Amino acid sequence: MTVDLRAFDYGLEPLRRQRQWQLDAVRARLARAQHAIREAEAALAAQQDHHRAQCDLLTRASLRTLDLATRRPMLEWLAQSHAALAQAEADLTTLRDDARRIALDCAVAEQRLELIERHRSECLAQFAQESQARQAAEADRDWLSREAQGHAFTPSPSLPERREASR
Repeated sequence: MTVDLRAFDYGLEPLRRQRQWQLDAVRARLARAQHAIREAEAALAAQQDHHRAQCDLLTRASLRTLDLATRRPMLEWLAQSHAALAQAEADLTTLRDDARRIALDCAVAEQRLELIERHRSECLAQFAQESQARQAAEADRDWLSREAQGHAFTPSPSLPERREASR
């Protein structure tokens, strides 16, 4: 027997939809956080490359001449560049921490939705079982009513009547 699932009405469907929307929103936040991490990593790598190149140039220039007037600005630039690199690394660490927290939120949202989905599946299975039982009972009633209409009901003989008939 097949069950028509169109009649199934899940009472917690609004909650299931809300949980799905929440999961979608958290996943979108996680995607944005991962994108921000990739951008920050690329910016940090470019900044590190620029810093290395400038350090090489300054090293070569300082080896050629020992001019104290130009040495101080070079050291200040190196200190600022190093501080900027440290800040970029700290920002990247913060972004990664945020992404980890969002990933945990995502896992929680997935579990919450999974619980609702599991409950819905159980309710659907129960609905299908009850529907099949109703269909089977209806089929039995139909069969019994057709049998009753097709044959007149004749009671079976009682035990003493059977004994007399067999003699």
